[in-house]
Amino acid sequence: MTVPDAKRLKDLELENSRLKKLLAESLLDIGALKVVTRGKGEPGSGAGGQEMQAQTDISERRACQLFRLSRSVLCHQPRTSVQNTELQAQLVELARASALWLSPPAHSAAACWCADQLQADLPAILSRRLDGEAAEAPPQGRGGVRMPEPAERTELGLVDGFRLRRAQHWATDQMPDGGR
Repeated sequence: MTVPDAKRLKDLELENSRLKKLLAESLLDIGALKVVTRGKGEPGSGAGGQEMQAQTDISERRACQLFRLSRSVLCHQPRTSVQNTELQAQLVELARASALWLSPPAHSAAACWCADQLQADLPAILSRRLDGEAAEAPPQGRGGVRMPEPAERTELGLVDGFRLRRAQHWATDQMPDGGR
């Protein structure tokens, strides 16, 4: 065996060992992911990562890497508010009332429900705005300097014939067929 052949053989052995490591890691990842896919975990939550850690010998860092989550998400306990649970219950009732989710009857019912809620809440929102609760401090620009008040808008006058024809020509030129 010559020297170049020995170097080539050594390079091939190094590449082979790297590929074996990659294959072993991917097989472990597949096995860990199969543990999670058997259950019904939410894709954006840390519950799947915790389940994966409990049933396999995988590290927290690796579990988060497989789920493409940050490690802080794994320990985060989501808080549900009363409004969210009520809204969720109403949406479930609405979905059960209709044969298909968001079919035209359900969609119109949802739109009516949202409009009723908005109409009921609108006077309270407007009274808060008029009382000055929400608009106490005007927005400030850079350096803490107050933004100038916007100038009053003036109504546009009638368009003269030349500008009207020019606008019409421009509009027809913008058409795909050139207005022909």
